[in-house]
Amino acid sequence: RVKLYKLGQLSFNASLQIQQRLLQQVKSGTCPGALMLVEHTPPVLTIGRRDTHDDILASKEELSAHQMDVIRVGRGGGITWHGPGQLVAYPILDLNMTKTKKNLRWYVSSLEETVCTSLQKFGLEGHTHTTQQHTIAEHALTGVWVGRNKIAALGIQVSRWVTWHGLCVNVRPDLSFYSQIIPCGISPDRGLGVTSIEKETGSPVDVWRDYAPTFIDSFARVFETQLQEDSIDTKE
Repeated sequence: RVKLYKLGQLSFNASLQIQQRLLQQVKSGTCPGALMLVEHTPPVLTIGRRDTHDDILASKEELSAHQMDVIRVGRGGGITWHGPGQLVAYPILDLNMTKTKKNLRWYVSSLEETVCTSLQKFGLEGHTHTTQQHTIAEHALTGVWVGRNKIAALGIQVSRWVTWHGLCVNVRPDLSFYSQIIPCGISPDRGLGVTSIEKETGSPVDVWRDYAPTFIDSFARVFETQLQEDSIDTKE
């Protein structure tokens, strides 16, 4: 059984502190595992441990005008944007306790499958670099795609086989923010882009009312677990 924390809108730094608390609890065995769901506000750019600032196209003045911080984190993956209209999921799971044990390939594949399954309710067919047959597969780009456009990004970190960080799904964000960066190395000359559920369906989709319940159900089925909703102090 995994604890479910639906945190609503919350700053990146506040959610990072909660992640770190839950990480220690899972490591110590006082928490069986957790799934944090959050919508980051204000918007923020995060950079993976091996990425550089070269993929930031916006000037410092432009970032400041949007009150957008740039934060380096320990996860894998490239630079990405988090903000309103995007659901961010942070699974904090002990892979020693899963049926496959210490298998990162299985874990990443399961996260991608969770997103792909959740998209089906909205009539969308999600692909990964292992299922897509052309450009995406050629570049071995992780995440979930609808056609040639990325709809979900992954960036995980593992400490003593306990996972943290996770993934983000574009539900209804302002996609113009992505013009300020080269997200996850997706340069325009590859013919690839970024999209959202709302853009693909052409219909309004609410992060918490419409999409989050579907994601939760998909996560429980893919990871073969029960989710028990709980509360946690979110004060910074």
